Amino acid sequence: MQSSSRGQGMGPSISAAIVMLVLGLVIAIAPHLVFNSSVAVIGLLLLVLGVYQLVMALRHRGGSLYGGVILIVLSLLAEGLATILISILPFFLGVLLILFGIYKIRVATADRQYVNVPAWPSVTYGVLIIIAGAVLLLNPFGTAMLAFRFFGAYLIVMALLECADWFRSRQH
Repeated sequence: MQSSSRGQGMGPSISAAIVMLVLGLVIAIAPHLVFNSSVAVIGLLLLVLGVYQLVMALRHRGGSLYGGVILIVLSLLAEGLATILISILPFFLGVLLILFGIYKIRVATADRQYVNVPAWPSVTYGVLIIIAGAVLLLNPFGTAMLAFRFFGAYLIVMALLECADWFRSRQH
């Protein structure tokens, strides 16, 4: 008994592939635009929610006056906070990668005392991890935008694979 996912709406979807392709292209080509647009949308949503909370609080219908003010202030700070957060995350990841690279080198050299295995592959791996961590530390915002570009490229690949699956499912 064969089960077909075409009738159930769970199979390859050309519309999902088109959306992924368009989003992937936009993100890969203009990550700053996507980032700034996302921040603007989040800021606008926070502002709308804050105003709604204030209106509900003033009408005594369960809204929170303080919550509304906090949401409005957050909406005004969204751009600055988002840039700070997007810059801090790669910094912390860079520190973690450097520490992990040092750990890998230390383990590789310590294991050499007990095991007759060359340490250079693990040491090389540790050095590469340290270099990646240093890049994250030295250019946190740039690496965040590079990660956005990789995500866009990943969406493009997913879209192409989804199209291939869609065409393959139509042949059967």
